Amino acid sequence: ANEPQQGAGRWEIMSSFSITIFILVVIFIQASFAPMLFHGLVQPDLILTSIAIAALLFDKRKAFAIAMAGGLIQDIIIGNFFGLHLLPYLLITALLVRFGRGRYTRHWYISLLAVVMATIVYLLFSSLILWWGGSHYLSYSYFLSLGIPLTFLNGLSSIILYNLLWRMKRESEPKWWKEKTYQLFWQAY
Repeated sequence: ANEPQQGAGRWEIMSSFSITIFILVVIFIQASFAPMLFHGLVQPDLILTSIAIAALLFDKRKAFAIAMAGGLIQDIIIGNFFGLHLLPYLLITALLVRFGRGRYTRHWYISLLAVVMATIVYLLFSSLILWWGGSHYLSYSYFLSLGIPLTFLNGLSSIILYNLLWRMKRESEPKWWKEKTYQLFWQAY
């Protein structure tokens, strides 16, 4: 009885390690390469995209840990209003964990839809934070010039990131569980 739990723990540690490395790579790409590839204001928010997909695929604790780490690091890197990324990321994670988990997450287009919705929630909530902080940039043209391209770029990046995160999700499933399920299924027939 103890052996499957040990196996599950080993796979869980490997999954946490893989997720940590993945998030560090995403943050590095977001901070280093994305500004060079996408000139100007609009670039995909790979951290937001990863957080939205992770909220659908991983357990609650990992999803909130990824959102917390991504939001804190994004706020520290940008150095603007503290909480401008952290609060929307945590809200998006809470919404997706509450309403999105278990809804056909094996399909990439569900993740695409979740990322598009997360981007819209992010734009609205971060604008509310900026307005509350006294910023007067909010206009419809700003939303159109930032919101539409950001939503499109995040949607495209979700297709790539979904495959990477899904592999990590599948990696965390212990082999003994598949074998035991297979044996129980065939013993029933």
